[in-house]
Amino acid sequence: FKAASSFGSGRLLLASGAMPAVDWMQAAAINGGVQHVTLKQSKPPSSWVGTAAEGQVRAVTDWQRQGPLNLFEGSAREAASRFPKSSNVAATLGLATAGLDKTQVQLVADPGEVFRTDIELKAACGRLVVHAEHYPSETNPKTSADVALSVIRSL
Repeated sequence: FKAASSFGSGRLLLASGAMPAVDWMQAAAINGGVQHVTLKQSKPPSSWVGTAAEGQVRAVTDWQRQGPLNLFEGSAREAASRFPKSSNVAATLGLATAGLDKTQVQLVADPGEVFRTDIELKAACGRLVVHAEHYPSETNPKTSADVALSVIRSL
């Protein structure tokens, strides 16, 4: 988008997607106010097919017996690099708060029926803990239904 911005006056609209409370977290980050931020994203196993975790997911033969499977732990930058189609929330959270390298991310394959987003942020102005459960999109079950609604709202 940097190249596109040099051609004229345009706007870049960012949708919060499946990440609640981004406005509060951005405000808390003013003047480097974020001390700690973590994200745990849990998605159904089928959502990880076509990603770097596909081999791990396909190796599980009985998800009810297995339970949730930790696929990744690291920075938002690493998550976005290794899982570009699955880490938009991690990248957005990192950019909006402490930065991509200081935002810690855990990605999980969970046989449950919903997507889960858990965020914990500690800042100079307060602490925020968010637990959201998102229903799968009917047209694209690899993502949650609220993502499309967020894009529509941003426009």
